[in-house]
Amino acid sequence: MSQSNDPNLQERLRQLEAELNAQSPPRLPSASEAAQSQAPEPTGATRLNRFSLSRLSTWFNDLSGGVRTVVALGGVVAGLMVLGAVLKLVSQAVALALILGAAYLVYKVFFQRERS
Repeated sequence: MSQSNDPNLQERLRQLEAELNAQSPPRLPSASEAAQSQAPEPTGATRLNRFSLSRLSTWFNDLSGGVRTVVALGGVVAGLMVLGAVLKLVSQAVALALILGAAYLVYKVFFQRERS
């Protein structure tokens, strides 16, 4: 290029930038950006969780359609199995509490009266 073209190109670039700035309104930060700027610095565990979640999300998004469906269904099945196990534990705890309550009432009714 010759040196005479460089000033013309620079001037044209400035004109295009001025047109773009005039056409687009000033950008206001979104609510999420404002929240991020005001949010405290995350702890190490929070950063690790975000990192792991982003890596998992990236891995999942890189899968093909059929494999993604199989992995999603596997995740749903695993989640339902964990939920079932938790519900079984809760129901066992409630049953144990009822049995212990009944045993306490039997003790109070039959054995506590004899001593008084």
